[in-house]
Amino acid sequence: MDEAAQPVSAVPAVDSRKLTGKAIALALLMILAGLPFRAALLERFYLDFDESMYFQVAQEPTLADAWEASRIHTHPPLAFVIYHYWLRVGDAEWIVRLPSVLFGITAAWLCYLWLARVTDRRAALVGLFVLTFAMPVIHVSAQMRSYTMLFTFVFGALLFHDSYLQRERWRDLIGELICLCLALLTHYATAWIVLTLGIGGLFHAQRRGVLAKGTRAWVVQQVLLATFCVWLYLSHVRGFVGSETQSALWDEWLYDNPFGDGFVGRLNFTLLSAVKFFRFVYGPIWMLAAVATFIGAGLLAKQEVDRSGSGLAAVDRTVLTLLPLVLAAVLNVLLIYPLGPTRHSLWLMPFLVLAVAGAAKSLLDRPGRSMRIGLAIVCVGWAWIYPFRTTFQTTTTLTPQLMRETAASIRGSDKKPGWIPKGDLILTDDSTRNVLAYYLRHPKVDRGRDLGHGFREFRIEGYRIVVIPKFHFFQYSLREDWEHFTNVVGEQATQPLWLVYFGFEVEDNDPKLIARRLPPSTVLARGGHGDNRVFRVQFSAPPQATTAEDNTESKPLPADRSVGDRAKEETTQAEKTESPAGARS
Repeated sequence: MDEAAQPVSAVPAVDSRKLTGKAIALALLMILAGLPFRAALLERFYLDFDESMYFQVAQEPTLADAWEASRIHTHPPLAFVIYHYWLRVGDAEWIVRLPSVLFGITAAWLCYLWLARVTDRRAALVGLFVLTFAMPVIHVSAQMRSYTMLFTFVFGALLFHDSYLQRERWRDLIGELICLCLALLTHYATAWIVLTLGIGGLFHAQRRGVLAKGTRAWVVQQVLLATFCVWLYLSHVRGFVGSETQSALWDEWLYDNPFGDGFVGRLNFTLLSAVKFFRFVYGPIWMLAAVATFIGAGLLAKQEVDRSGSGLAAVDRTVLTLLPLVLAAVLNVLLIYPLGPTRHSLWLMPFLVLAVAGAAKSLLDRPGRSMRIGLAIVCVGWAWIYPFRTTFQTTTTLTPQLMRETAASIRGSDKKPGWIPKGDLILTDDSTRNVLAYYLRHPKVDRGRDLGHGFREFRIEGYRIVVIPKFHFFQYSLREDWEHFTNVVGEQATQPLWLVYFGFEVEDNDPKLIARRLPPSTVLARGGHGDNRVFRVQFSAPPQATTAEDNTESKPLPADRSVGDRAKEETTQAEKTESPAGARS
């Protein structure tokens, strides 16, 4: 038989999931293309309150101290430990944020390897593109946080998980177990991923047989994972359940429900939160991306049926793409864990990119180039409109330079006294205290002293800093909590003190709104840079019958007098203090 007459079936099929040199090069180029976006943000913003919290724990003198200090926070300890050793490299903003960039590169590569196994090498590039240029991922990839570490371990676990489904090797189960345990030690949202993979594994076990060797090994793995999760809950998480800390965390994302507290109200709120989450990730093309997510899940299920001939395999693939979204919605309705435009929901990213890759595969498999060209135009246009403009064309006042100016003005120098004399009482919130400690370059670790009623006292650079019970001032009413405040600070409650808080460009931190939450007060002086506010105030005991919203006796902040004007009114030393440059109301 001549070669031209051979049947088509005689031509060996090309495995589209096998990586080629061209596919690897394209994936690496795409990852490199995302680096300028991260680099642009490394020094764009000052270290925020969560990042500063990581820094304070990481700078503990020993590993044991860092581990112990991390236990007062709701975050697992592994990221603190990694940053503890990384601080030996340096402590500038860009240096402490660099691990997130490095872990982000690793996470992106593991993501591509996993997507290529589940879909194919071309569709995997689309999923990688979404992960690389999604604005929330860019943001956390340039912060001193744990999210890119989480992505690295989760994508590693998913790669081992898919390998086990195909080959049922015990070493893949061990690799998945190690990666998931590391992810759990990085962020507790991993528990929902563990649950998702466990449910998907049940369908695989049903398909392979309960007594199969691979199934028994999988059961052992699940028991070990469940034991580890229970240990983490009992040893750390349980202490925050029902606490003020939990309430403060979930106030904005779970409890502030405009639809009411009933089941229907929470369901409506969850639907709205889901819409906001897709907008958070995809920006202007969120509707297209949401449709592609559900279509992609169905196409992946069909692909698995065609590949294995098993309906249970299709269910397993559908579980991997849609169950996380359903689970996130249920957790939101039950007020357990938030779904919405928040980093807490980024644990869903691996499953979003999988669904998008599944939808893209159906377009890329069509004959001709029109679909491929159209898909490329959509991707590049989205990257230009959303992440590029947000990263390179958005201006902000939250710069490191502004924060350094504020810290320098507060502290002063040998030639010029600071705004706040050493030893004075500063009243602030915990978010401001975190950032202030970093930019005052306080070398000593101070975990604070409990004053009762939720107040804590810190000694930083010679200042006595009292922190209110809430993380932000806009979450707290000092007027309503006046009795507890006077019990804590005594006579100083009605003596001149310093009120310092950083606004972080949050509307609720507007001085006029904060003033409504204060007792009747006289503003003796004010200063600041941008959203960073410094006030010299003297409180009076509030009338018992008045609420924070009716606090008409409090003068709006800020007053007309600057920090320099306070100098003329109070002390001879302060007479030399000039009105701060850039201070505004």
